[in-house]
Amino acid sequence: MDKRLLSIVRKELRRVFTDRRLVMTVLILPGLSIALIYSVMGMITGDMNSQRDLHTYRLVVHEAPGNFSDYLEGRCEDRFLLTEKEDSGDALEASLEALRAETVDGVLVFDEGFEKRLEDFKRADSNPNVNVFYNPVSDYSGDAYRWLTTEILPEYREAILGERLGNPAYARVFTVNQDNLNPSVASEEKISSMILGSLMPIFISIFLFAGAMNIGIDMLAGEKERGTLATILLTPVKRETVALGKMISLAIVAMGSTISSLAGILVTLPLSSSLFGGIDMADISVSLDQWLFLGAALVLLAGVYVTLILSLSMIASSVKEAGAYVTPVYMVVLVSGMMAAMGFGGDHLRNYLIPVFGNVLVLRDIFVDEVTWWGFLTNSGVSLLVILMLLLVFRRIFKMERYLYGG
Repeated sequence: MDKRLLSIVRKELRRVFTDRRLVMTVLILPGLSIALIYSVMGMITGDMNSQRDLHTYRLVVHEAPGNFSDYLEGRCEDRFLLTEKEDSGDALEASLEALRAETVDGVLVFDEGFEKRLEDFKRADSNPNVNVFYNPVSDYSGDAYRWLTTEILPEYREAILGERLGNPAYARVFTVNQDNLNPSVASEEKISSMILGSLMPIFISIFLFAGAMNIGIDMLAGEKERGTLATILLTPVKRETVALGKMISLAIVAMGSTISSLAGILVTLPLSSSLFGGIDMADISVSLDQWLFLGAALVLLAGVYVTLILSLSMIASSVKEAGAYVTPVYMVVLVSGMMAAMGFGGDHLRNYLIPVFGNVLVLRDIFVDEVTWWGFLTNSGVSLLVILMLLLVFRRIFKMERYLYGG
């Protein structure tokens, strides 16, 4: 490496790493904040799940059939606490008001004469109805509603049908997964990889861009405001050398911020299994090939972000103006990451041709261990082309006096 280029890189890195505030905000705080957030979220989610397992659901039942309370007690033991009321307009409104106030978790309203109408089942117009009300604002009410409508009431209906046929077993035409205690055929490691594949790419993309954004804006637009860029250009160093040195140093800082953020995520994954449906995220293993692919993909993505940020920062005459230019690009990065995380576009070759979005797709493929050479090489070629084009643009802008001196 050219000595002058190396001195430019050292100068920029020294400015970052000797500033305690920059070190804290760019390299340390991202990892610490993510570790803290994930740990707290994991503990809160685990505590909420424990509370749900112990919660007794409070139901108000209007015009309940005589055997419903016994059936519910036998079916759910002490998970439901029933309050039975007669059906009247005022009583029902009072029950619904209690549901809105979250003092009860659900309200069931059986049709008047429910049992009598069941006995007259041979009449086509005799089928009675059950209305179930819930409060979507309350998690407990939502749980009670799903439990009642998908399990308890259908099974209650099946039991009544069985009595009509003379044997409850006659109504049970078939069962689903009665003896299949583990219906999932995927290993926990594969499920963990799938979860990582939906989360990590967007995090990496955002952290990488955010790590480069603030430093990159200050590296050019900030120096133009302070007048230090003009001083550097008066030294006997080629402008191309100064530009390349700033790019290399910014890429190093951005990668450092990303590694810090990834470390925070990986450290807290074993503590946040409740966030991922109880999957033990500590069993994840990453092969050497995945690490190599990941390293190459990060370098290419960092190159795209760094050249783009510095080009926009070079055009701006102030830090505020540079921030206005970079913010829409940040929005594109966010949207691209979310679209890739949600599986938008599948694995069609044309998607790997899209800058940024294709890069995030490659990251997703790496974490789910489904990366293909054709997808990786296609996106790598596009990324290198974008970096080269942005380098040429940046080089041209760097030679224009009206941009160099904030004109």
